[in-house]
Parts: sequence; C-alpha cells; structure tokens
Amino acid sequence: MLVWMLIPAVTERGNVVLVGDASASALFPAMITHIRDNGRQATPVVVAPSPCDIADELAVVDVPAGVDFAVIVIGPDDCSDDPTDGTLAVARDRGLEPVVVRLPETDRRDLDAIVVDTEVLLGEPGVRTRPCEWWDPVGPFFSGERSPCGADGLVVVRAPDGSLTDDGVQRVARMTSAAIG
Repeated sequence: MLVWMLIPAVTERGNVVLVGDASASALFPAMITHIRDNGRQATPVVVAPSPCDIADELAVVDVPAGVDFAVIVIGPDDCSDDPTDGTLAVARDRGLEPVVVRLPETDRRDLDAIVVDTEVLLGEPGVRTRPCEWWDPVGPFFSGERSPCGADGLVVVRAPDGSLTDDGVQRVARMTSAAIG
C-alpha cells in the first residue's frame, strides 16, 4: 500500500483538473477516485453554469500547481458556438493537456485531443444495459460487494429517464482514468 501511495512522488505524474458544467459535475467524485487509484491527484476546479460557459470559467479559475491535464466533460448543448473548441484552446493556453470526455448525444467530430468516447461502454442514447466487463464483480468472491452484473450478463448503465446509473458513472470514470494513464 505504501508503494502505491508513493507512485505520484516517484514518477512525477501530472495531476488533473476536472472541468465541466453543473450536470457533468455528478461524474467528478467517481473520476477523482479512479484517477487517484492510478496514482494521480484530481481536483474538480471548474463547474460552469452551462456547457456554453466552460471555456470562460477555465480561463479565469486558479489552477493548482502541478496540474498537467484538463479533463473536459462535454455533453449535449445548445450553444451558438461549439464549446469544445474554445475550451481546448483555453486549456492549451494555460499549459494543460486536454482530455475530452465526450458524453452520449454530443458531436462525434474529430478533435485534436485525447478523446474518451463514452458510447463505447455506455452504448448509444436510449440503451439501458450493456454487457458485463471484466472488472464487474460477478459473485461471492468479492466479499459481499454488490454485483452490477445481472443473471443475463448485463449491467444497467442508464435509468428509465436516461440518466446514468452509478454503474454507468463508474464506466465513464474508468474510461477517463485509463485515457490519462
């Protein structure tokens, strides 16, 4: 355990700032956990009132020392201009490597950044279940831990209203942490 806690100090791995609007901030606690499990520190610094305001908020917020990555959570928006381009430019101007977490129902165009395409593990909008993954506990071997896998080999990733379940949020967090390394 002590060695794992010392990994960030020994490897000088860059820390992470989480950026998004109020709806994206629900993902931040799980992202922080998974990013820290990979030996980096993560801080939710920018929570903009809407997707259209993310770039403006990132431009003026104090970013802690030692932060090298900006995880930018982009969801559907009704902005007059694409908020992704502006946010990528601001992140780079601030010396941060952008990592874009693209939520379902967002523009699928190519970006000059690391992109986490959440539809890979969540499915297209409207899909409520996805196949179990290797990390999903499947039985009693996990000391009483709740298994997200149903008897049909599926995990419920979305609630009936289309919002992400806790298991869906965990998938987004795992993908984000893996993309940063």
